[in-house]
Amino acid sequence: LTLAAGYDFGQREHLMVLAALPWLLLAARRIEGVPTRRGLALACAVLAALGFALKPHFLAVPALVEGLVLWCRGPSRALRDPVPWAMAAVWLLYLVVTLVVFPDYFARVLPLVRDYYLGLGDLSWWQVILTERLGTALMLLLPLAVLAFLRPGRGALPQVLALAGLGAALSAVAQQKGWTYHAMPVRLLAGLLAVVLAARWLDLALPAARALRAAPAAAVVAAFALGIHNFAGAEAPWREITWSWSRAGQLAALLEQHVHGRSLLVLSPDIFPVYPAVNYARARTTLRWMNLWLLQGVYRSCPADGARYHAIRDMPPAEAEVFRSVAEDFAHAPPAAVLVSRNPGIPRCGREFDFIEYFSRNPLFAGTFRRYRAAAELHGYRLFLRED
Repeated sequence: LTLAAGYDFGQREHLMVLAALPWLLLAARRIEGVPTRRGLALACAVLAALGFALKPHFLAVPALVEGLVLWCRGPSRALRDPVPWAMAAVWLLYLVVTLVVFPDYFARVLPLVRDYYLGLGDLSWWQVILTERLGTALMLLLPLAVLAFLRPGRGALPQVLALAGLGAALSAVAQQKGWTYHAMPVRLLAGLLAVVLAARWLDLALPAARALRAAPAAAVVAAFALGIHNFAGAEAPWREITWSWSRAGQLAALLEQHVHGRSLLVLSPDIFPVYPAVNYARARTTLRWMNLWLLQGVYRSCPADGARYHAIRDMPPAEAEVFRSVAEDFAHAPPAAVLVSRNPGIPRCGREFDFIEYFSRNPLFAGTFRRYRAAAELHGYRLFLRED
């Protein structure tokens, strides 16, 4: 499961699943009344709480699982359990620390997310469910979840994993993007649920001695099945194998040829293939922002006056800050190169949104950009080099 995230390795969803696994096992033990050392139980709770704190959407998982614990153990026993209270304390502390140490997160970042990011590429709930990755994962998870609850003799762990997978699915739907890593926890937990149910079936179907002898071979088969389940249709390892002749690999080679280890201004809304191409070229990006997604949010609908761009005096504050900061930083420290995407990811309103044309309305940007010449174009990306 650690490696099965493939290309999405290290995403917050991946970290959440890894942090939650000990707590999921602990939840099954709590339901079944198996004693666990308090220190170990609290450590599992704290680790899981930190994983769930990475995104508020993740809280659907502990809500469902702890709800199952409460249902099975009864309120009097469940509410005396220190595990959910320890998790709640971690979340409260996390919130307080964020308020005190990172006040701009609430004052600046969340308003930008609310006003511009949440509306970017939103899908309806049913469209998210029907995306390739989440839909496929749910095709495996849902029948297994029914089996876990209809055949309770297999213990509490299958039920815990089923509800965790359903919580992860709710998290993916709530984010309304349909991206691959949003579905990844559902895929991982569905695969784990499948092998746990198979193992419990073998335990019931075989005599104890024979089941013990079959365990090593069954573990190998389970690991292979999990690998096939998680890698089939995923980017990894195929993206790595085809890298050298892929679009991203060719862009990385272009950047490595012209701007290896040098500064680079990237005017694009893209994450991939800009990253990891920029990383492989060891270029230093000069944009204050991760990319130009904020302009996508501002221009997700055409300006009311029919113009292609907002007049500078009429820009909302967020757009004005991007417009000003890009031009000022560009003029103050001109990078070795500028990489510009022809695809702005912005609706065509009479004509295409052109990043060079847009920022050249600022005299600082226009004056500095005169020092650059077109050097190459590849897969919709134009590369301009500074003439020293």
